[in-house]
Amino acid sequence: EKGEANNPSKTFDSKTTTDSVSIFVKPTVDAGFNSNTTKAEDVVTVNGKSYYKLDLGISYQNSDTDESLVSVTIDKPADGDYILVIKGTDGTYTEITDFTKTYTEAELKNIYVQAPENKHGDFNLSGSFVAKDSQNGLGNSVNYEATKTENFTHKLTITPVTDAPTITVETGKDTIKV
Repeated sequence: EKGEANNPSKTFDSKTTTDSVSIFVKPTVDAGFNSNTTKAEDVVTVNGKSYYKLDLGISYQNSDTDESLVSVTIDKPADGDYILVIKGTDGTYTEITDFTKTYTEAELKNIYVQAPENKHGDFNLSGSFVAKDSQNGLGNSVNYEATKTENFTHKLTITPVTDAPTITVETGKDTIKV
């Protein structure tokens, strides 16, 4: 009696079972909004105005490239010398006046800043964005999808370019003022 009670292997039966275990890792949005664009002064000019295409969008982090940009809202710029425009399919630029509109990733590729010719320096643009991360595209279940809404600031830096000098010689003059 004493030997049986102190020997657990003889008191209990052993049984092997197999169960399925699901491990769920909820995705998180790591991507941030691109924070800057740098362009040389006066590369694209039309009627004395320069246009600078902004590199708006998200930058992926940690090799996580299954995130997507859902929408972007842009705040009205404070600096009156710089005007936000959108380039149409016909190549014309239209001033953006509705700052409640949300833009898709495709529309962002057509947003430019219009500045006076020979203007250089920094221009800050702010707004907010929504990004989504769906694990392997399985966005049908809320458990496989994460979204992030964040504010951003994007800085356009226009680097100065020395304009080529223009020399004209007037007929009948033998001296030139430079």
